[in-house]
Amino acid sequence: MKPLAVLRDLLFASILIGAMSGTAHAFEIWDEHPSGELHQYMVVYFQGTWSEANEAVSLIDGGWHLATITSAAEQSFIENSLFSPEGDKYSRLGKYWLGAWQDADAANAYEGWNWVTGEAWDYTNWDSNFDSDGLSEEQRWLSMHEAMVWMWDDAHEDMGNVARVTGYIAERSGASVGVPEPASIMLMGLGLVLLAAFRRRVWNQG
Repeated sequence: MKPLAVLRDLLFASILIGAMSGTAHAFEIWDEHPSGELHQYMVVYFQGTWSEANEAVSLIDGGWHLATITSAAEQSFIENSLFSPEGDKYSRLGKYWLGAWQDADAANAYEGWNWVTGEAWDYTNWDSNFDSDGLSEEQRWLSMHEAMVWMWDDAHEDMGNVARVTGYIAERSGASVGVPEPASIMLMGLGLVLLAAFRRRVWNQG
């Protein structure tokens, strides 16, 4: 790859930082989790694939991961605290990544789902039409959408169109609960943008 091409790609990536870097909003702590531990949640505005979001959240200091919703009470807390239209709790409406994926060899659209934390898959909040496409090897990543009243949906790894992705919901628990450094989130976003630009450049020229 020519040095000038690399420089051009890095410059282009820097222009995208404002839109692509993760920006945290709406930190909320839940003290009624069934586990008995404090759980903290935040919305991160981030346009990217599920894998990129999963990588991004792992780089935030403090034990964050994509949110795993394991009860109706937890689902209700996230809906009503992170996405309340009141004051500074308001977050952008849209589609958000959650922390689950489906095995490629699942027998049907409802089976073979896994939380990133390894927790039991015994609660679901599927939209009534989520499996209208049938079992698809390309729709194996979990999201939820305000247009579906925050019901869950199976999605393509890049949502089919990354411009439709608003961000992801992050979660952490236990002794790590606190407030992350905003700078760490911004630097993480910058690094992922540059990495993605480099990977795509190499792949396109491969």
